[in-house]
Amino acid sequence: MSFKRLISLEEARREIETNYTPTDPIVIERELDAALGYVLAEDIRSEIDVPGFDRSTVDGYAVRSQDLIGASETSPKKLPLVGSIDVGYQPLKPLNADECVAIPTGGALPQGADSVAMKEYTHVEEERVTFYRAVGLGENTMKKGADITRGEMVCTKQTVLTSREIGLLAALGLEKVKLFRKPIVALISTGNEIQNIGEIHDEYRIYDINSHALSALLRELGAEPLPLGIARDNYETIRHKIICGLELADLILTTGSTSVGSEDLVPDILKSLGPQGLIFSGIAIRPGKPTTFGIPNGKPLFALPGHPTSAVIAFHLLVRPLLAKLSGKRTEEPRTYEAQLEQRAFPAKGRQTFIPVTLRQEKNELIAHPISGESGAISSYAKADGFFEIPSDIQQVLEGSKVRVHIFR
Repeated sequence: MSFKRLISLEEARREIETNYTPTDPIVIERELDAALGYVLAEDIRSEIDVPGFDRSTVDGYAVRSQDLIGASETSPKKLPLVGSIDVGYQPLKPLNADECVAIPTGGALPQGADSVAMKEYTHVEEERVTFYRAVGLGENTMKKGADITRGEMVCTKQTVLTSREIGLLAALGLEKVKLFRKPIVALISTGNEIQNIGEIHDEYRIYDINSHALSALLRELGAEPLPLGIARDNYETIRHKIICGLELADLILTTGSTSVGSEDLVPDILKSLGPQGLIFSGIAIRPGKPTTFGIPNGKPLFALPGHPTSAVIAFHLLVRPLLAKLSGKRTEEPRTYEAQLEQRAFPAKGRQTFIPVTLRQEKNELIAHPISGESGAISSYAKADGFFEIPSDIQQVLEGSKVRVHIFR
């Protein structure tokens, strides 16, 4: 299939959705401390109250609030000190009327106490405490279950676990949780001009940018990259790498060898891998025109352009939504911000165009500055905070125009 028939981005998305239905992610169980970045595979309700008892939120004295009514600096009240409470232990004796007991932050209130007077507003002498301030009912206390109640839904299925959720689940005493296995994504860089990092630099070649940039991006999005190395511009070599990826991974990403040159072999290879091996090749967008998609052996494969910025933008437009489904995540809208364009921008003729930009705040306005440079320049991607779209039927976007910027991170 040549680029004489380019499909629109909307058509490409429909082709992906129509031809490929992601299988349900595999459910695994992991220890809580190893669950960071995974997607929760179950709803979790608390089986306990947090806290499990009425507790003090300050250092002071547990009292009955009615015993300190009217207490002030000019009219203090005195109560006998009948004991103290240690954190982590149940009080053994109830508190009677006109008594107080010393209590630290986090200590359990004894039966009969309903408030805690702060230590700063008291004075102790000869086992009696003088109170210079009254307390309200429940003051300086946290009730049983005030944080989390037994039976409360604390985390829902499809939640991505961050440090916040890990802490929340730890409060429930959970040792293990059920998670969706992270999708494995095979990465193949193609081209005679590519060399591995660590090799002596050949000025007529370039280091393998794409596999490292995409590996990091996949990890950021909760997937497990599986780099399969560099494939030279040879039909059988690339085909062998793709077949290995189909055996080992849930999704395959190649970069390079998708354009219209004599060494752009991936579309022909995909055709050889079954009736759905090649679904489309070529999209009317810039950058990202050579992007190709197929489902060889039932596995989704995206052949991305070799130019780094093109590859990354095509990834965000097409691969990222499918990756979210394979990860078990909720469908999420891209994060976007409205910004004012700092200088005019021009689209590629007849193609939906995506312009990388940097963002900066000026007073109450977010300013988008287009980044110059070809899609082959990694610095264009490294500098960019995101990109905005110019529809194919627009000739130019003037400076000062409002644009909707899709954020990379």
